[in-house]
This record gives sequence, C-alpha cells and structure tokens, in this order.
Amino acid sequence: MRNRNTHINVRTTPLEKARFELNAERCGLSVSEFLRKLANGYKPPPAPTKEYFDLARLLSDMYADFRITGEDVYAKLIADTLLKLQSTIAPVKSNGNN
Repeated sequence: MRNRNTHINVRTTPLEKARFELNAERCGLSVSEFLRKLANGYKPPPAPTKEYFDLARLLSDMYADFRITGEDVYAKLIADTLLKLQSTIAPVKSNGNN
C-alpha cells in the first residue's frame, strides 16, 4: 500500500464541495480518491446502479435455466448479452492506469 501522508488543502465554495462529494459518491469513491484519480488524468465512471445488478442477476438466472434445460443457443445468447452489458459499464482499460 502507498504511504499517503502528505496533505493538500484546497479552498472551495460550498457548492463546489457538494459537487465533489456527490460525484465521488456516484463513482463509489471517497472524495480523496476521486480527486486523486482526476489529478492523474482519469475520470472515474459512475458506479453501476442497483437496477444494473438486478438486470445482471436476472440474466444470469435465465442463463442457468437455459443451460439446465439444454437450450444452449439461448444460453449463449444470454451469455453474450451479459458480456456486452458488463463491457458498457466497466470497459477494459488499455493503458493499465485505473
């Protein structure tokens, strides 16, 4: 783990602070981590919503059901759909700097 022990004080308006906090929360990050990522040239995407996880769970259940019943064509279609869904939420980073 990195030894982060140097502080930076930044003055903001109450509105700017609220925006930092809201955007960090949307990304599932602390304000410090959110600002570190921005400073290093990475704009963190929003965290997936509950609806995303509900949909992924439903599709996973459908995939399992189709596999059990031997309907592999439908199982493959759902597996492909799940992979596409996942890639839209969490695309693979090519530069390795997440």
